[in-house]
This record gives sequence, C-alpha cells and structure tokens, in this order.
Amino acid sequence: LQEMLRVCRPGGWLVGSVPSTNSIWKMRQHLSMTCAGNEPFHRNFTRNEITDLWHRVGYDGQIHGICFGLNWLWTIQK
Repeated sequence: LQEMLRVCRPGGWLVGSVPSTNSIWKMRQHLSMTCAGNEPFHRNFTRNEITDLWHRVGYDGQIHGICFGLNWLWTIQK
C-alpha cells in the first residue's frame, strides 16, 4: 500500500478489491476442488481493517468502500 500511495500522482485515484468477511468464503473449501479454504495467501477483510491499513501507511484522506457480497471495492484519491 505504501508503494501504491507513493507512485500515485497528486489528484490520482487508487482502486482496489479485496475479499470481504462474507460467510460464503468459509464454505469455499467445500465448493471448490481447486481453491482450498486454508491456503496461506487468502485473507478476508472488514471495512475497518481496510481503513486501518491505509491509515498505517500514512494516508489521511477519505476511503470509499462498497461491499459487493464477496468482495470490497475501495477507492481513494491522493
């Protein structure tokens, strides 16, 4: 996040998506043969966790987030 913020031009936008804490994610180990539910790289986020991560890297502006069921879509403007 720190590098994304660094390379973004003033006035530019950052847009991202991360998995939400929707309970359907917990069922994925039963629904998918190719995506085990316990892989080490998968992480689910709450809105507060996304906000906290950006604040920790020094962003002090507004973070817009909307949850589309399984994923959070967030945007920030530098």
